[in-house]
Amino acid sequence: MLKAMGLVGLVLTIASSAFGQQFVEEDDPPTTIAASIRTAAEDKPGPFPALSAATPEGSLLVASGSFHDSDVVILVEKSHIESLKPKVLDLLASLNLRNTIIRIRRGRVIGELDMEFNSYMDIHGNNSHATLPLGQIVDRVRRWGLPEPFGVVIEGSKYAEVRYKRESIQTLKLLWPNEVGANDKVDYTIERHWYGLLAACLMGGFLLGAVGLVWVLAFKIPNPAIQSGKSKPKTLGEAQALYDQKSKKRGAQYAPFVPIVFVSLIIFGRPWMHDAENWIPTTAFNHSMPLIFIGIFLPTIVGLVVRKIRKVPSPPTETAGALRFLPYMMIPLLILIAIMQIRLFAPKWLYGIPTPILQWIIRIVGFAPIPVMVVALILSARKSTQNLAPGDEDYDAAHEMASRAGIRIRKVVVLKGVKSANAFARLFGSIGLTQGARDRLTAQERRCVIAHELGHIKGQHVGQLVLFSLAVWVAVIGMDYWATHAKLPPAFSWIVPLAGSPMLLLPLLIVARSPLQRKAEFAADRFALESIGSFTQVATALAKIHLLNASPHTFTKLHESIASHPSLVNRLNSLRATAVEMGMTVSPYEVDRIISSLELDDEETPSQPRTKWGRGC
Repeated sequence: MLKAMGLVGLVLTIASSAFGQQFVEEDDPPTTIAASIRTAAEDKPGPFPALSAATPEGSLLVASGSFHDSDVVILVEKSHIESLKPKVLDLLASLNLRNTIIRIRRGRVIGELDMEFNSYMDIHGNNSHATLPLGQIVDRVRRWGLPEPFGVVIEGSKYAEVRYKRESIQTLKLLWPNEVGANDKVDYTIERHWYGLLAACLMGGFLLGAVGLVWVLAFKIPNPAIQSGKSKPKTLGEAQALYDQKSKKRGAQYAPFVPIVFVSLIIFGRPWMHDAENWIPTTAFNHSMPLIFIGIFLPTIVGLVVRKIRKVPSPPTETAGALRFLPYMMIPLLILIAIMQIRLFAPKWLYGIPTPILQWIIRIVGFAPIPVMVVALILSARKSTQNLAPGDEDYDAAHEMASRAGIRIRKVVVLKGVKSANAFARLFGSIGLTQGARDRLTAQERRCVIAHELGHIKGQHVGQLVLFSLAVWVAVIGMDYWATHAKLPPAFSWIVPLAGSPMLLLPLLIVARSPLQRKAEFAADRFALESIGSFTQVATALAKIHLLNASPHTFTKLHESIASHPSLVNRLNSLRATAVEMGMTVSPYEVDRIISSLELDDEETPSQPRTKWGRGC
């Protein structure tokens, strides 16, 4: 019995040892820190290796750690991987670290042996500690005859305590093997915080919310008979009251503090998101992402099929109607996810496919939604756009006023599916009206609105704003490049996350464009007045557009300073001053009279404003 138990124990020991030392082949690419090494190597004499497909010469040993991981990675040209396997097993046995998973990743040129010492980490509550015997590992590996030059890298972190020889490392530390003593060790001490847990919960909430939203949109059957029950403003005074109520309720008085909070989130957001990773094990995150994507995309396609089978109409909103093609874009993404899963769980199936061909397959499938989106947008625009022809009242009015002003317009269009009342100007000399404007504005009011859009064409406002936006993009990209490559003092390190941040770029672009947009609106109003010759007609048309879109006539000071369009009161007061300057007789009370007397009929209901591919009225 004892011999049998001993034999069983020996077998279990050998089996557990084999399991602990097993090699795991993965299709993920090898560690890519070549760019960081090149930047750090500026202060390192000699040709320090920075392995990549373009520069595969040499070999690297990289030590890194996080809350859940403690790794030592050997990077070398991939033809050496097979010969290194027994040496790595012998190394782990000599260090008494047999319970180590070794992950092998092969790229097109570079291969990687990733020794994960996670089972030897000391994790207690919110604190994690790991000690890597770097000196002993380097001492053994340097005898293997790896390709020269042979470099050692320690990955530091600003968000963890990484110590080597009593030195705190916050970036990459590059070493030659002879600089590493046999007894040198790297200590990783990481603490996770409450704000990391909060960030992780927010990430999970956003993802679950996205999945839930897709399920609702995919399977919820719209009922056009159900209305919101909210009364629509019929006068500008009612619209103003709603605006004032919302501004007060949302704490508009604290709006000046919003930019400060916003910038603070960008600066501190990176540490928060990095600390969130400490609460999410890497393996759980990698395996959950495909399920999340499937949970988002699959219901969309199934919901589309269900709607087709049940012959359910699309929701009566303009956005849903314009985005009906989106579910079809999910098909290439599902195919891409399937390929990734095959590579992850059944890598041997694809060993016969050359790596470049496999990469091109993934690129083609992954980028397939982009041309699909472009084509779908073009087809959707053509389907929803009607070109007006001679004989149409609006077409004739546009060309008559354009001819008198010496303006060349390519075409006049109508957005058939858009029920809001608006007008717009596009690049290359096209103007248009929404179907809502055609239905709710009188012929004379439409003539005034068309004259306003012709003012945008004459002033080339659309092209100017496009060029200005491109200039802002170039400036931000240049700032990002400068901040990334400039060696800033630690006191100014906060500039790096700000420069080039997408969260900062969009608000910056909106605020920077707004003065130009408001100036363009005033100029277009002036042109409309010159073309129509009547202040009251132009002012009434502009006021009715505002009311049909439930817009107030007076903005708060902050809103006025960043809005793309001036408030109605400012527009009409400026237009009146222009009319007086042109010699027209306009009563000082005419603006107040128009604002107070304008009222919609029962059949007219305001809707949310919508402009498309250009400048709105």
